[in-house]
Amino acid sequence: MFVGVDVHKHSLCVCYYRSAKQYRYQSYPFTEHGFQAFLDSLTRRDEVAIESVTQAYYLIDQLGPRVKRAVVVNTFAFDLIRRSRAKSDEKDAFHLAQQLSYGHLPEVHLPERTIRDLRVYQNARVALVEERTRLKNRIHAAFLMHGVVTARKHLSSRKGREMMRRESSRYGGYPELELVALHLDRIDQVEEQMGAIERKMFELGSHLPDLPVLLQVGGISPLLAITILAEVGDFRRFPRSSKVASYAGLVPSTRSSAGRAKSGRCGYGRKRLRTAMVQAVRSLTVHEPENPLAQHYQILKARRGAGRATIAVARKLLEILWIMVTTEVHYRQLVPRLYETKLRRFKTAA
Repeated sequence: MFVGVDVHKHSLCVCYYRSAKQYRYQSYPFTEHGFQAFLDSLTRRDEVAIESVTQAYYLIDQLGPRVKRAVVVNTFAFDLIRRSRAKSDEKDAFHLAQQLSYGHLPEVHLPERTIRDLRVYQNARVALVEERTRLKNRIHAAFLMHGVVTARKHLSSRKGREMMRRESSRYGGYPELELVALHLDRIDQVEEQMGAIERKMFELGSHLPDLPVLLQVGGISPLLAITILAEVGDFRRFPRSSKVASYAGLVPSTRSSAGRAKSGRCGYGRKRLRTAMVQAVRSLTVHEPENPLAQHYQILKARRGAGRATIAVARKLLEILWIMVTTEVHYRQLVPRLYETKLRRFKTAA
């Protein structure tokens, strides 16, 4: 039997489907007893499809041992639900079950538990980085309102922040400068929280077998390597290097008709993976200017501008990583001393 589940915060709408003429609906409250009743209604021969929702991982973990197969559906790519005009919970569940029986559902890749945990920590760290950036911008703006130009390096260390604190205390009666001390305190708290999260990420990263491969590239630090692996999951699940580049949103869209082709913008993919590859390219071009990728970047920059050059080299670097992982070849521009230093620092942090 094929089972489609339309998931809500407080309820489950389930369609039990055998054929176009044999199906039935059942609703369950999303409570401990209601969910258990739904699980008890399933057998080892059933296949289940659920929408990609917040509870998807939890549902898959619970369903996996009880059914033949459980899949998560990409509803953005499933037009029967996304573009339906007569939309209801029962119809959504029916479409999920019916298309599951046909084998036509666009499934979502389910990463292993380590990758899922890393993504949780990665999301939390990104939120803290964004908060720290907002606080720093407020501090710079507060001083600029009174004609004082501050440098970014003043907020990059505790010593510099203490100097900024003393500077702000000289201006009495201005609320924006009185708040600087609170912003500085919050920056200290944020960086402590980021340190705790990064230690967790290093601990989980020690279980990633492909991490030493990525560290061979000069522009990739241990934290950046963990970020890339957390976003990609397993490089080997992509049949070609162009597939992982497309997954990252580093391949321009193409429209062709009647012998005419037009390339569009990049950006339809995993934003954080794309950002991580851009960071790797910028680090590589600054610290290893003799690297062939850095030289290729300079050529493209002169022809097409820095933005397009960065994206093009980021794609090439990601495809190189795919080749290194899947074929187990070493990075040709490997610097042994730098590589050993990164491995040593990672082991110390983990």
